[in-house]
Amino acid sequence: MSEDLKRIEEAVERAVRRALAEARTEDLRILAEAVKTLADYVREGFKIFDERLRRIEERLKIERGSRKSTRGLRRLMRGLKK
Repeated sequence: MSEDLKRIEEAVERAVRRALAEARTEDLRILAEAVKTLADYVREGFKIFDERLRRIEERLKIERGSRKSTRGLRRLMRGLKK
């Protein structure tokens, strides 16, 4: 996870803890818990997105690597045909 997302996550957690500690009415407590749940949901979504992006990047590296190796093989084969 990026450093910016970690900072945002920490700020939201501090704000939720503070709101829960200071919440005197049930409505404020419910609202703070909803914000916490939403923050958890967003964090998990970013984890999933980050993992999928990492897999795509790995796949692209593999594909690029295999193209480079086959390019050399094709050059070699052309040289042998002449």
